[in-house]
Amino acid sequence: MRVLYVDCFAGISGDMFLAALLDAGLPLAALEQELRKLPLTEGQAGWELRQSRAARGAFSACRFEVRIGGAAPEQPGWVHARAHEHGHDHGHDGHDGHDHGHDHGHDHGHDHGHDGHDRRWSQIRAMIQAAPLAPRVRTRALEAFGRLAEAEGRVHGIPAEQVAFHEVGAVDSILDMVGVCVGLEWLGIDRVICGPIPASSGTARTAHGLIPLPAPATLELLKGFVLQPVPWPGEHVTPTGAALLAAF
Repeated sequence: MRVLYVDCFAGISGDMFLAALLDAGLPLAALEQELRKLPLTEGQAGWELRQSRAARGAFSACRFEVRIGGAAPEQPGWVHARAHEHGHDHGHDGHDGHDHGHDHGHDHGHDHGHDGHDRRWSQIRAMIQAAPLAPRVRTRALEAFGRLAEAEGRVHGIPAEQVAFHEVGAVDSILDMVGVCVGLEWLGIDRVICGPIPASSGTARTAHGLIPLPAPATLELLKGFVLQPVPWPGEHVTPTGAALLAAF
């Protein structure tokens, strides 16, 4: 069994998770080849994936970007993950392609060229089911989005089927979440475990208005996880990052 340990001491989001998998050995070309199978091109600005190196303090980190119509994301945060099978592969992450616009600065980049498209859970599910993805990639992606829809539904008091994803319905967030599933499959990951998850404070401006942090849906997804309070404010764990951890 090959196990991935996620050390999300600085937080986690979909693109931070994906950047860590790229640093652990996932080839960008293989990732893009699989993501191009998703029917995301019609009516959308073109998208491209970019991988680069970034300095975070004394350490080198992998930076992953989804660019929509050529728009560049903002400043990244980072996370560290280690895939191991007796020996160790390890990688540092890139930035957050993020679920909420914020009313203050923090460690993650945000709102990097979202297409502004609201998609219902049923639409995203149909998109993933229609794409010729590997069976385990499809199953994992549906599980992650399904967990997120259920959490959002509980928070807003509506059935999961009626949940409309706002920021998460954007092309970049869909690519982040499905991309993590592609990465887990390419690296042969059978099990995912993680350390304590930082729980910060503050507020974020979203499509629903001003909300407290951690976001209510994020807290729903993290039930049963070990949370570690941290002194710095801001959103360091996004709903997409929490949904991926909850699913795996």
